[in-house]
Amino acid sequence: MFRRFQESWRLTKSCWAVLQTDKQLLLFPILSGLLSTLLLVGFVAPSVYVVSQDPKILESPALNVVAPLLFFLLYFCLNSGILFCNTAVLICVKQRFDGGQPTVMGGIKGALEFLPQIFSWAFLGGCLGVILRQLEENFGFLGSLVARLCGGAWAIVSYFALPVMVFEKVGPTQALRRSKEIISQTWGQSLGAYLGLSALTSIFGWTAILALLGSIGLCVATESGTPLAVTVVTILLAGVAVSIVSSCLTQIFQAALYVYATKKEVPGCFDSFAMEGAFQQRNGKKWVVLRR
Repeated sequence: MFRRFQESWRLTKSCWAVLQTDKQLLLFPILSGLLSTLLLVGFVAPSVYVVSQDPKILESPALNVVAPLLFFLLYFCLNSGILFCNTAVLICVKQRFDGGQPTVMGGIKGALEFLPQIFSWAFLGGCLGVILRQLEENFGFLGSLVARLCGGAWAIVSYFALPVMVFEKVGPTQALRRSKEIISQTWGQSLGAYLGLSALTSIFGWTAILALLGSIGLCVATESGTPLAVTVVTILLAGVAVSIVSSCLTQIFQAALYVYATKKEVPGCFDSFAMEGAFQQRNGKKWVVLRR
């Protein structure tokens, strides 16, 4: 366990080193968050207004048809924005791995070239999201269980799909097939979680809980709600920062793992010992063990 944590920590530091070199990558998760917020407001505000004007619309049979369509449209738009920004990050990371000097505009211009693939992938994700949601709503516990299993399987199979689209310049269908091939060759039956990349969010989560408990104690002692209010605001701001950094680190790690899995090359800015340690020897084959 300790050795695994050491390897995980080395990988995390390698990802951090890339992010330190190209701090502009942080702009893409920020852009993704802003786009997502605007889209949510754009969808939710009109819906709330319509319902407030005519509450009986919630009882209309047409809602059973309109609601899934709206959910699909929302999922498609949100996913498109997130995929666009993640694609821009991967393009910049690829340039860094190739010895180039990535820029924000270069990432955006590169991502624009992948718009057809991004929209196609978002469409597939939207369809799957609607299907899984219908299973959860209409088939009770069994539907929820199937939806979770299918969602988990999709997340695993499509893990390398976006890097494949960016690095190999193929469409969504080919990317999904290629992602499955890479997983079958490297992951096998040994899917776990690398501790390093999840450590940041885990530490933040426990720190936030302890801070909230402490602020509640202060509120009781001082008979004032100020400590709790300050703590909540601080946690929200810190949570946004952690989310932004974690998103970038995840994309960097994903790109590095893809390069190693497909080319058997360790990116120059990565710890070769830690990267090779991610692949355990089993029955004469190397399996990648991801804990994240």
